[in-house]
Parts: sequence; C-alpha cells; structure tokens
Amino acid sequence: MVIIITAYSEYALKGFEMDVMDFLIKPVDFGRLLKACCKAQEFQSSRQQAARAGLPALSMPSGDAYFFVKSNGKYEKILFGDLLFVEAADNYVLLYTSAKRFMVYDTLKNMESMLPVGEFMRVHKSYIVALKKVSTVEGNTLRVNNAEIPVSRHLKEAVVQRIIKS
Repeated sequence: MVIIITAYSEYALKGFEMDVMDFLIKPVDFGRLLKACCKAQEFQSSRQQAARAGLPALSMPSGDAYFFVKSNGKYEKILFGDLLFVEAADNYVLLYTSAKRFMVYDTLKNMESMLPVGEFMRVHKSYIVALKKVSTVEGNTLRVNNAEIPVSRHLKEAVVQRIIKS
C-alpha cells in the first residue's frame, strides 16, 4: 500500500491509476495524515481477515465511509457517497448533498484535507466536487445535481481528465 505525499496535485490522477491508498498535498495536516494511515491499516487488517477466512481479496474501501460536521449546534453524519460538492462562503463552507445543505464553520482547505482525493477534487478556489456526481462538463462549468459549478481556467484540463477517468 502506498500513500503519496507531494506538493504537486497534478500527479493525483496518475497515483490513483496506480491504486495508491491516498494522496496528500503538502503541507500535510497531521489529522489528515493520521486518517490516511488509519485507512491503510484498516484496509490491511480487512485483507488479512479475509485471507484467513479463505475469502477473495478485498478491493479499496468505500461505500459507508463518513465524517461528522457541526452544523446548527449539532453534529451531522455525512456519507462521502452522499456529498455532491462543497462551496466556500467566507469563514464557512456549505456542504451539499442531494437531500440537504449544511453550513459549517470551517475552511475549504481543511474540508479538502478531509475528503478522499480519489473521489473529490478542488475545481475552483471556492469549490470542491464529487467527481462521480458530475453529469455535464460544458466550457468552464460543471453540472452537479442541477447546480452549476465554475471551473478555474488553470485547472480545467486536469478536471476534465479526472472526470473522464473516474
């Protein structure tokens, strides 16, 4: 298992094509590094248990992975699979799912460090999108569940490549 730590986000796609466990962008937050290491450890433990039980090898973890955010005075559980996109709003971030919107006192940079790099990508200084939730790419705009998300000009090529590959 490999966890890549680099200052160059443009190598993320190549890394995930090679089945890396995680991809961290410098400077690395200790909590994000710990999360990546725990993910690798849990995956290895699951593989060993499956091997002892004579079951087929497991694939990369996904599905029910989640995190909690504090919104409106309570902690809300958000499944990575339900998250459509994240938008920066001054000192807050807005997390959009198909069912609900959550306003959280946090930074987009911190939120980006919490999300799996293989499933999410920052496409603009104010937006992170779930790559598999993008339905349309037109010019410098992505459509995610009827929302139009702008794409930064300097990220457009990398964004299109990641969406096509995911």
